[in-house]
Amino acid sequence: MGGRSVIWPATIVLCYAAAPPHLSGNAFDLAAMAVLMVLSSLCHFRVKGTTIVVLSGVSIAVFLIFGLFVELILLQLGTFAYMLSRRLGKEDWYRFPVNMTMFALVSVVSGVTFYLLGGKTGVLSGGGIPQLIPIFGYIIMSYISNHLFLYFFYRLFIGAQRFIGKDAIWELVTTLLVAPVGVVLYLLYSQMGTTAICFIAVPLITLSVIFRLIKNSYDMNNLLQKTNEIGRQLTEKLDVNHIVKLFFERVAAMMDVDYALILSGEDGRDFRVVDRFVKESETLDRRTDGAGPVKWPGDLTGRIFRAGVRKEWWPSLNGLLPDYAESVLVVPTRRNTRVVGAVVIATKTRRAYGKEHLTVLEILANFLMVAVGNAQDYERTKYESERDPLTNLYNYRYFMKLLTEMFEKSVGSPFTIIMIDLDHFKQINDRFGHENGNRVLTGVAARLVEIVGDKGTVARYGGEEFIVLLPDADGQAAYLLAETIRIRLSDEPFSLYELGDKERQGRRLVRVTASIGLATAPEQGEDPLSLIRNADRAMYAGAKCQGRNRVATYIH
Repeated sequence: MGGRSVIWPATIVLCYAAAPPHLSGNAFDLAAMAVLMVLSSLCHFRVKGTTIVVLSGVSIAVFLIFGLFVELILLQLGTFAYMLSRRLGKEDWYRFPVNMTMFALVSVVSGVTFYLLGGKTGVLSGGGIPQLIPIFGYIIMSYISNHLFLYFFYRLFIGAQRFIGKDAIWELVTTLLVAPVGVVLYLLYSQMGTTAICFIAVPLITLSVIFRLIKNSYDMNNLLQKTNEIGRQLTEKLDVNHIVKLFFERVAAMMDVDYALILSGEDGRDFRVVDRFVKESETLDRRTDGAGPVKWPGDLTGRIFRAGVRKEWWPSLNGLLPDYAESVLVVPTRRNTRVVGAVVIATKTRRAYGKEHLTVLEILANFLMVAVGNAQDYERTKYESERDPLTNLYNYRYFMKLLTEMFEKSVGSPFTIIMIDLDHFKQINDRFGHENGNRVLTGVAARLVEIVGDKGTVARYGGEEFIVLLPDADGQAAYLLAETIRIRLSDEPFSLYELGDKERQGRRLVRVTASIGLATAPEQGEDPLSLIRNADRAMYAGAKCQGRNRVATYIH
């Protein structure tokens, strides 16, 4: 930084000493050129990630009319205005001296080249012929020196940089487009004076604005096309976790995102974090790494919000976002006009989001809610189709599907099913009523799930019958588990009420026993139906007919 701070003023002083300006009577024209220089610097736009500035076209005319020193000073003014328009953060303020020093050196190199080729600055008199070779040398050297300075700067301070990249190509295209404008301004000024500045300024600024509008429109259309594709991808998914993950991935690919949140809450109250995204290179502080309730600011409920710097969002979102965040977008999510949450994205880059990003995030948030709603409806329907409504166990249809898959995937390792039939269950219904009978069924189901745990799958087979599938379990292991089931059922009575006891005073402890049959594949069943049939035979012949409250294994 110290070296750059010396080079910059030294360059200006040396230019003044070597080529002092002669400005008598030209103060108004000089001021008009300064205004044109500033306006042209502010009318920049981006193409494929490269910033296009028409500043160099005006600087050529200023150099040819007023000489090197004036061109250097006005180019510094335009460069300073351009850097201010970028609204750089404090961490990027080093770019001010860097860029202004670089452009000062470019001015000197280009101007010296012009003079060495025999060029002379000043207004053409008497319809003179422009100095084409010195002007061409000035333009070419301006491009080459600018590119070389940028290349070595990136190599020294940032890292590897291609010598001929897209930025160099776009800079060449820009130079070829705007250089003739500067030459024409120089020729017109020589003939018409101050009026020529107006003739050039209006179309130059107008074209810059038009190009910028076209570029913004193109970017918006491109964003909307990507948004539509992302919406299609989101709505194709039927798993909520996959949808949220895809949403974060696609948004981070479209925008500059270092941190993101999806929040959920009824009518904007008591929000909680559904999921979060943190860029791999970033970390969280202790205030933002939890998943508990979120204190959501009331002034943001139900409305979109955009901030370009930290101080704009700090009063409302302090504690929700990491300290490194600068730019923030907040979009509420709605279901049937009700606010049910919010999507929040943030980046450490200042003023990174425009109105187009807010529009896109709104659309994507709507797609997200539609996709999540569809996935939840699918999961609910799937759950209901697989579950018994009374006991919440898997139903017969799901069990048969699971058992069929076991046979298809089995490579000879044994697996066992346990058939369970409650003894004298009809007597419970007759004496205590179906309501108490249902209480027994749900109680038995709960005990079975507790006993089996993650060893297997419990399903309601029908009526008072239950069935258990035990993967990777032979007959002996299944028998021990079946005995545990039998003992737990018989030793832990149910508290029931006598039929017709409206006061619920006649509580009775009723013991429920079960007859249980086992069959192990593949020896005792080569397909799902035969395995179930053999387990049922073992239950009926080996347990029911032998006095009930027994466990029996199928025997050929």
